[in-house]
Amino acid sequence: MANIQYFDSTKRDNKTFDINKASVIALRSIGKGYSAARKLFALLNLSPPIHQRHWSAHTERLEQESLVLLKETTDRACEELLCARDKTNDIINVPTSFDGSWGSRGWASATGCMAAIAEKTGKLLDVTMLCNQCNECELWKEKRQSSTIDSLDFLDWSVKHFPHCMMNHEGSAQVNKISSKFSFGY
Repeated sequence: MANIQYFDSTKRDNKTFDINKASVIALRSIGKGYSAARKLFALLNLSPPIHQRHWSAHTERLEQESLVLLKETTDRACEELLCARDKTNDIINVPTSFDGSWGSRGWASATGCMAAIAEKTGKLLDVTMLCNQCNECELWKEKRQSSTIDSLDFLDWSVKHFPHCMMNHEGSAQVNKISSKFSFGY
């Protein structure tokens, strides 16, 4: 029988209640946010969830911890491959499987992810987020087209924005058309 752990709604850790962290983790795990939490709690006849500001803080902390865990996991998988390599050759031949998914069904999704998995070990080597839209880019293109700004201002903004732009995919979300930037740590 599975060992089920229940959260004590009165237990605090660093000034936060465990039940609040658990509700954020649970709803984020199924792709839902604060609005869904409010609806769920109302349907269950529970008091409303924590304030949205605190919900966002928990979400940010969860994201940071997840990124640390992802880096540790992928680094460990890459180190394992490096240790098992043929030491006589500088080139490492790693058969890799790639898989991707988009945020919503159909070909209209703006965000997705792509993962590289080592075929020999079945371990995750790298993951990257795909995005085919950037609100800031669209805003500045509109400004440029409407002649609100001149070419020099647009070029200056572009040079500063490019390293931080989230858009790394062009075209639709069709599987055959993925052409994202993909880089490995090793």
